[in-house]
Amino acid sequence: MIGKILKWIFYLIVILIVFAILPKNILAKIKQFVNWDIFFNTLKTGWQNLVSFLQQVTGIDFSQIPIKLKEKFGIDIVLFWTTIKNFLANLFEKLAKIFR
Repeated sequence: MIGKILKWIFYLIVILIVFAILPKNILAKIKQFVNWDIFFNTLKTGWQNLVSFLQQVTGIDFSQIPIKLKEKFGIDIVLFWTTIKNFLANLFEKLAKIFR
């Protein structure tokens, strides 16, 4: 137990020393990658690229899936998904405001 604590303290000290040695212009460049807006845009772009790749590989049009499910099962998946998406968006926005 004490060994783990000492190991984490050592890691923290090494990180602090590295940040103390780095010049200010490098820290400014690193800071732009830790920005929340850039992080969310990166995730959004990654998701869009994944969906585009899957559509090209499989030939499935993902926008038609909810319509076909509604026809088969009678459940409005679009409304259900929109409700879940809005709930998660509000939750993540509140979390983001906490961490800002």
